[in-house]
Amino acid sequence: MYLFLDANILIRFPELLALGQADVRFAIPQIVVDELERRPPASLSKGWGALLSKAVEAGRAEIMQGPRFDWAELNRKRLDPQDTLLLESARQFKLVHPDERVVLVSDDQNLIMQAAKLGLEYATGATVFDLIGTGPQTGERNDLKNAAQLIRKDSFIFLLRGFALGICVSLGIWVAYQFRSEIISAFPVWGLVLLALVGGAALFGFRSRRRLAYGIVEICFGLFAVAKQASPTNYDALFLIQVAAGLYIIVRGFDNVEKSISGTRIDPVWRRIFRGGCDR
Repeated sequence: MYLFLDANILIRFPELLALGQADVRFAIPQIVVDELERRPPASLSKGWGALLSKAVEAGRAEIMQGPRFDWAELNRKRLDPQDTLLLESARQFKLVHPDERVVLVSDDQNLIMQAAKLGLEYATGATVFDLIGTGPQTGERNDLKNAAQLIRKDSFIFLLRGFALGICVSLGIWVAYQFRSEIISAFPVWGLVLLALVGGAALFGFRSRRRLAYGIVEICFGLFAVAKQASPTNYDALFLIQVAAGLYIIVRGFDNVEKSISGTRIDPVWRRIFRGGCDR
């Protein structure tokens, strides 16, 4: 049995590659491998490379190169390129190996619907473990489990550091706000302009290197901006503009958080909440 794995399944269950009976093998399209290895942070990228290499060496997984197909025909299915390659890889593999059991595994509902229309067997994150069973515990499988656990650990540390740093920076900005009069009086006009320039450059670098933390800061700042309007004297246009500005900052914060957690375990949960599924 060959299981063609989508990226969202590997992200949720990296230990899946260590499970299953002896006849279970995993097929992973090269485009899925490329996506996993280019996602930040660097520790996760290296972790995915190590896990997939161990799975290939142990004979548990195969990296599938992109198949040939008619883009115009497949584009009518309204799938993105990665889903298209995954679906067509599974379909063509089934055509070449009619005696093999081929199962497409994904939590992307649109992809599953297209697989069903093509007559392909499919599974989701909720059913794949019942499908493959447990299998024997060997040294190679223990190595795969350890590599999967390392990915989970790095993912947790990345998220914890990002949230903690974001809260700390937000508190620092709040403290600076409390002493705003002293800060303004300590700098002449040109000094404030220079300070704004340096501060803007520093925040840009902060966002580039710590996007999750920056997103948390934006959300906190947006909430603070809205809270300042909690007891308005009148609901005029200025009030609405200020509240809208705070909401815009919050939305931008959520956008930066979403981009920064791509590839972590909470990525599928996040997309299920805000996008109604695990589509990319």
